[in-house]
Amino acid sequence: MIGVLLFLNSRGDVVLSRTFRDGFSVRSLAESFRNRLLSTGMVDRSPINIVDGLCFVHVRFHDLYVALVSDGNNNCFACFQYMLHLLEVCHAYLGDISEETLKEKFVVLQEFIDETMDFGYPQTTETGLLQTFIGTKGFDIARMKRPAEAERVTTRLTGKKPWRNSGLWYRVNEIFLDVVEKLYVLVSHTGQVLESNVAGRVVVKSFLSGMPECRLVLKDDVSQYDVSYHACVSVQTDRTLVFVPLDGMFLLMQYRAALTAPPPLKVLHTRFTEVSKTRTEVEFGLKCEIAAGMRCNEVEVRIPCPENTADVKVCVARGHAQFDGVLHAVIWTLPSVLQKDEEMQLTAEIVLIAPTIATSEKIWARPPIKISFTTPSHALSGFEVKELQVEEPLLRYTPSKWVRYSTTAGQYEWRL
Repeated sequence: MIGVLLFLNSRGDVVLSRTFRDGFSVRSLAESFRNRLLSTGMVDRSPINIVDGLCFVHVRFHDLYVALVSDGNNNCFACFQYMLHLLEVCHAYLGDISEETLKEKFVVLQEFIDETMDFGYPQTTETGLLQTFIGTKGFDIARMKRPAEAERVTTRLTGKKPWRNSGLWYRVNEIFLDVVEKLYVLVSHTGQVLESNVAGRVVVKSFLSGMPECRLVLKDDVSQYDVSYHACVSVQTDRTLVFVPLDGMFLLMQYRAALTAPPPLKVLHTRFTEVSKTRTEVEFGLKCEIAAGMRCNEVEVRIPCPENTADVKVCVARGHAQFDGVLHAVIWTLPSVLQKDEEMQLTAEIVLIAPTIATSEKIWARPPIKISFTTPSHALSGFEVKELQVEEPLLRYTPSKWVRYSTTAGQYEWRL
């Protein structure tokens, strides 16, 4: 069980605290955090620390630290989840979270803590549920005294599905499911793939009446790891997700997967030829290796240039390329790449500022080439929704169902 919740600033001073169990001194805990963790740098090395027999679990949010302190063997992952959910609730209510905001909204924050933690045990942290009885602009006490309203809030708070209100009704029942993936690729200068994985998110927008039950059947031959689900999801053994959706938009699941296919865009060659001390010629080749029937949209290639670059003359057969003096790079944009095995070439002449005695010995760091693109209607990890069923036992309607896939380049780098 958790003993104390602390909000501290970057100096280690207490901004807000709450004690759940006896035997803890907030002042001594703050001093231990400041002297043993902040001063020694341990606060940046490990989020879990044992100080004088007490367990400190903390997260950092901008200039604030949120810490949970206990004297027992607690579930640290549950502590992290609670702190992150508490920050989400605070952001939903207060917007920007800062030291000044916490001091100004002290009363509302204490209400959050009262409802989300009882005697050191985490309770509900659903933002939509908390908004039904915690407000920032006044509250109708007479309404809550009505037996029907009080019973509705109590049932939702203590029921099996606290994330959804009963009695919802829509004239048009619809559910939208977006599979959004980000591709992370790192390739060495020899062409060896050093890192290749996909981070995916399944986002649901639900506009359904009543209390519907959704069944999402997934393709079963895709290997995934680091998978996390929303609390409303029940995972079946046959790769089926059963859930009663929240109203509106919410994150259903997150996952990571290996990229089994070759990277969709490949750098063929990058040659820097030094003609003179003030002139360098560049030859760059890009090849599309995307599967048939797919395409890459909004392609942008960032080719780095030396910091003493004065001007660049670029020649491309497709798209548009220009030198960006702020980024010290040639930015090559292509509206779309459609054909498999299509090759595109770029040539450039870099005009350099003549080196001085102070800069002649400075070695160019040669940062990697960065590529960004969007692949609509496809998930490169192979993630696929085979079936989406929606059943409402009382209303028995047939909703409109939409599933959309998209992949974007997260960190797609090719070393020089």
